[in-house]
Amino acid sequence: MIFNKDIKVKHILSLLFWVLIGSGTIVLLVSAVINNNKVRRCSGLNISINGSNNKLFIDDSEVRRVIAEHVGGNVTGRPISEFKLQDIEEALKKDIWIKEAKLYFDNNEKFRVNVVEREPVARIFTQAGSSYYIDSSLMTIPLSELFSARLPVFTGFPSELKVLTKRDSVLLKDISILSMKIQGDSLLMAFIDQTEITSFLEFEMTPKIGNQVIIFGDASDADEKFEKMKLFYKSVMLKTGWSRYSRISLNYKGQVVATLRGKEDLYPDSLRATQLLQIIADNADKMSSDSATIVFSDAEKNNSDVSLVQQNFQRDDNGSSDNAVKAGSSDLKKSLSPTPLKISKIKNTNKASVSTAPQNKTKAVMPQKKVIKTKNL
Repeated sequence: MIFNKDIKVKHILSLLFWVLIGSGTIVLLVSAVINNNKVRRCSGLNISINGSNNKLFIDDSEVRRVIAEHVGGNVTGRPISEFKLQDIEEALKKDIWIKEAKLYFDNNEKFRVNVVEREPVARIFTQAGSSYYIDSSLMTIPLSELFSARLPVFTGFPSELKVLTKRDSVLLKDISILSMKIQGDSLLMAFIDQTEITSFLEFEMTPKIGNQVIIFGDASDADEKFEKMKLFYKSVMLKTGWSRYSRISLNYKGQVVATLRGKEDLYPDSLRATQLLQIIADNADKMSSDSATIVFSDAEKNNSDVSLVQQNFQRDDNGSSDNAVKAGSSDLKKSLSPTPLKISKIKNTNKASVSTAPQNKTKAVMPQKKVIKTKNL
């Protein structure tokens, strides 16, 4: 019995001995680390700023200023224990131009700071006249006093709000898409001067060469539209001259629609044409499924706009090329007389015909613009 008690006591003492040794070792290691940190001092500062194509919108001095504020002055020779790396990193990220910051000491006790700045993708001018950049994450970035980026310019942005609506956010996304595609093509960067945002949140581009407006529409099918535009300028504009056309529309699938300069009064823009056709279709639907006859009993009460109809309709291709245009005004005035006027809705087509009730029926169609069909797009 006594022998067993002696064994237990020796066992307990042995355990206590090793516990004390372990604890002492830990204390010595911690003390060594603490003492080592007090001894280790910063041997210097190395700052690396990675920008887009070496376009730096922040400089070393700004980074050094932020670090100096947190460590209390010059970093060289200062004990490493005084550097609160996480706090310094968060302070650097408060600069809107800094996207990411990484800080550490290397084996030579040199303090290394790696900064990644935001990459602007487009410059925007609002309707009120303010200007800023947006980056790839659609964050708005103020202009920099250090550097002005050569980027696609978009004018007429409708909002001044810091918190954008869903519609404005979608518009910014479209701007980012178009800007990235323009930057990715050296020809487009050299050719497009600026892009105007219309009231319908679509895009109209102004080229640096020529005096045309390029109706681009929204950002959908952007690659196809740009290819059509380049093909049109190479195949048509180089042969006809830079001033022949005033408007070039890329909105139509597989084709380019160009308006001759000086003929703008004969050709309606797409909005007016759409409105007119919609009015005709609505009136036809209200009266009958196929056709209806409208009789104007009093010419003086007729409020139709002759000039609007003249501008939006012209002769049929089978009619006389000269007489139809010359007689357009007189024929239209006659059509507005008490003679019954028949408006027919043509099934399975987007065109509408206008004709008088008597024998000679004259079909009026939408004026044809110059259409350049493209292949292998």
